[in-house]
Amino acid sequence: MQNKDIKKFTSIIYGLAEEFGGTVSKSGIDLKFDSLKKYSIEEIVMAANWIVNNREEKYPPVPTTKEIISAIEKTNGKIDSKTNAEFQVDIIFKYFNYYGSYCDHVFKDSITNYLMSNRWSFRQIGMMPESELKWFRKAFVEAYTDMEKHEASLIEYSGTKGTIPASDLKLLVNK
Repeated sequence: MQNKDIKKFTSIIYGLAEEFGGTVSKSGIDLKFDSLKKYSIEEIVMAANWIVNNREEKYPPVPTTKEIISAIEKTNGKIDSKTNAEFQVDIIFKYFNYYGSYCDHVFKDSITNYLMSNRWSFRQIGMMPESELKWFRKAFVEAYTDMEKHEASLIEYSGTKGTIPASDLKLLVNK
């Protein structure tokens, strides 16, 4: 963070304090700011969102600097699974709108690539009535977030579309 980020940082800390029923002082904010300077303000925002959504402890009411650092490490600059899944659906629709039902795109995201190779296809999307596309979005997001929770979804599909390399099959069998 840079000194120009102090206003946003202060707002985040006050927001966290309010969320958990705590209070903070100016010196407490300054101490946290100095301790967290090596992180970007974006990482602080993601960590604060993670803490609001996942924190189970009630004490201390204001998250400690160590807890914020832990949340940064957990989020590791990543967006949450549901948001990423929504983004992937947007990519699917972008390719569908441009290439139509006969698109044969190989996606960079391994989960999206797997789902669009094994569960859905562009032809299926093309045959859906427009009113059902919202259900595709919902089903895709649910399937994506479920797959992200399981180790098998971490396989990178680098070979022919719809295939799993033999080395990855051995990993699946041994788990």
